[in-house]
Amino acid sequence: MQTTSKRIDRDVNNRMSSTSISDSDITSTKLNRRSTSRRGELTVSGSKRVDAISTTFNTSIGGAFLTGKSQRNATTMTTRLNTVTITTGIKSSLFADRLVMSPHFNVDISKRSVDNMADKSTMRNYRLSAPISAFPVPIFEIGVSPEYTALQDASGQYHRNLFVNGFARLVKSRFEIELQLHNITDRRLYSVTTFSTFDTYSYNVGLRPIEGIVTVKYRF
Repeated sequence: MQTTSKRIDRDVNNRMSSTSISDSDITSTKLNRRSTSRRGELTVSGSKRVDAISTTFNTSIGGAFLTGKSQRNATTMTTRLNTVTITTGIKSSLFADRLVMSPHFNVDISKRSVDNMADKSTMRNYRLSAPISAFPVPIFEIGVSPEYTALQDASGQYHRNLFVNGFARLVKSRFEIELQLHNITDRRLYSVTTFSTFDTYSYNVGLRPIEGIVTVKYRF
């Protein structure tokens, strides 16, 4: 199966953003000036089911662009931001659905350029996840969800992390007991970098340490 979607927008505004930067202050205002921006998106995705191995293969490729004008320090500039996203993965149910695997790989590439500025910034982010769950016996399920990320920052360096969550669930008659384990690798910091019109922002998000949660349910 294959699907394709596309979208193109053109916005016209009688107000333009203006930013003035000095050594001690940043001031943002709106100018009574015509401003035009354009954006577009195109996504192509496909999947293929192979019954002989109870597996579905899927791939998605997407592209987006954004062009707009704004002013910085009294100079009108055009910003162009292009992004390409590729995602591919499989979902496999084996041994009469007793083993389920769904690994996925994702890459995002963003490139920004601004008129009158020599710097052309490019960021690449990679993610690989491989959730797997199994039913050793019909009433007991166990699973683990590892995810590896390599996220690039403004300097070009990569922040690499391995996150792992896991669970075990027992269902017997009206009772259900579940153990969830979060952040098994005990990572404490998650760093993300994003583009804006002219600037690059980096966010450091603190994470909770490794934890376990036990829940008990009874159905009346």
